[in-house]
Amino acid sequence: MVVITLVVYLAWNPLHGIIGLTLLHLGLMLIVAVMLRVLSIPFKGRMSFKQALSLLAWGATHFLLIIPIGLINYSLLGYGSYRIFALILLSMFSFWYLLRVVTMIRISYKVGIAGSWIIVILVFIVLATVKILFYESGYSILENLDHLTSVLVPWMGV
Repeated sequence: MVVITLVVYLAWNPLHGIIGLTLLHLGLMLIVAVMLRVLSIPFKGRMSFKQALSLLAWGATHFLLIIPIGLINYSLLGYGSYRIFALILLSMFSFWYLLRVVTMIRISYKVGIAGSWIIVILVFIVLATVKILFYESGYSILENLDHLTSVLVPWMGV
């Protein structure tokens, strides 16, 4: 319930939402940079922490293209068809980010495309496991998942 309350608060206070999501993204970038640094140990191409952080920052620069859309996003959220378009657009940019990071991992670690995807999948598995264990211990997130889907599915108009 705390997570849902926080999301609602951030939705109604856009400045706090921008600051909060920026800090969350920077924190995730630091965590993933440490994980990429640790994962580089067995590979030929060693990656420093600074290189890993630069890789993640470079991969995220294309999200700057979304800023003009975000400026008008708040007023358009009332239209049902726009919500689906916004989710599709955000998904496309997120996939583009993933492709950029995979390409840089392949170049930095000097591995093939399959090896770089394995590294990315390992990072996602570790992050998802830690996140689920953390929230399950404190907030029973698996029990709240049913509530979340019952709220999101009607909101998306599916």
